[in-house]
Amino acid sequence: MEKTNVYGVVLAGGKGTRMGNVEKPKQFMEVGGKPIIIHTLEKFVVNPQFERVIVLSPKQWITYTQDIIKKYILLSDKIDVIEGGATRNDTIMNAISHIEKFYGLDEETIIVTHDSVRPFVTHRILEDNIHYAKEYGACDTVIPATDTIVESMDNQKISNIPDRSKMYQGQTPQSFHAKRLREVFDELSEEEKTILTDACKILVLKGDAIHLVEGEVFNIKDYVSVRFACCRVYFRRKWRMLNTVYQLKRPRQFEVAFKEMEIDDRQVIVRPTRLSICHADQRYYQGARAEEILRQKLPMALIHEGIGKVIYDPTGTFEIGTEVVMIPNRPVEKDDIIAENYLRSSKFCASSMDGFLQEYVQAVPDRFVRLPQGINPTVAAYTELVSVSFMRSTVSYVFHMRDVM
Repeated sequence: MEKTNVYGVVLAGGKGTRMGNVEKPKQFMEVGGKPIIIHTLEKFVVNPQFERVIVLSPKQWITYTQDIIKKYILLSDKIDVIEGGATRNDTIMNAISHIEKFYGLDEETIIVTHDSVRPFVTHRILEDNIHYAKEYGACDTVIPATDTIVESMDNQKISNIPDRSKMYQGQTPQSFHAKRLREVFDELSEEEKTILTDACKILVLKGDAIHLVEGEVFNIKDYVSVRFACCRVYFRRKWRMLNTVYQLKRPRQFEVAFKEMEIDDRQVIVRPTRLSICHADQRYYQGARAEEILRQKLPMALIHEGIGKVIYDPTGTFEIGTEVVMIPNRPVEKDDIIAENYLRSSKFCASSMDGFLQEYVQAVPDRFVRLPQGINPTVAAYTELVSVSFMRSTVSYVFHMRDVM
């Protein structure tokens, strides 16, 4: 089966007219010590499914965009910066033309288009967009409408109140077969191109099916909201990116936290794919631990058993896409007598630090073990539990044999 070429298309051509009189376009305004667009691009460059990431910038900001990408992003050679168009759809067409000219375009080529000012897009959302664009040809990221939607034909009186259960709020990414989108766009009249500013709407009017991708309420694009969400995160000059962490704040209540992750040449990044829940997780969730312990530990991401796929490895230990078991123990020293599990200085995921319930897990290579090919991934998620059981059985057997002898 031939590989489908997938390209990220980050739309940074806007001037932020809805934000008032600002000197810089909104995508270049800083949050947490670096421009919003950099946070967004980091989510794309660490995803191995993207052949390239195309950034569309206002002409006068192209050099500046290139400079900040080189300054902040380690994998900057994966990014092309080109000029955007007069409208959003013109900008997307510029990206398609660029891909065709330099990398080739076929019927299966996928583009994942995304607002440069939505830095909290998750790995899951990007993966779902790629999957459904391949399967259906086009998809749109949405969340269910939470407020009542009122329609007014004359902007003065209510004409209709649609059923909210059928209403959704649009986000990005929006993803397409690139050739099909361009084909439909080229069929529009100039008047239609002016009116139809949403790429998905163009395809809907032509009768194409657009699959819905579940978004996230925190996948926001408003600068003030983004800045508020990031206000506690401080970034130094090293390459750092935002990681989405799902923490238990108090018994039976989770919250989404955004934490900085420093990218260096010693640690591997893994995307968790299957996790298993143990009794310890249940006790935290149900509040069955002592109140003093809960106050000390929470908020904290749960889960210390699971597997994932390698998405970034500067050490060369694993190939991208390798399935691995994640080891929850995090030793900081070695002892010739005491095993790392029993050292007082060692940390343990979902006990003394965040567990695996997060978008990315980062650790040195020996904290991941390659899974054998063909193993059932659901079974593999219990590897940590099985290893503990095996070790306890082995120790019991050794002591039993010693007593017998």
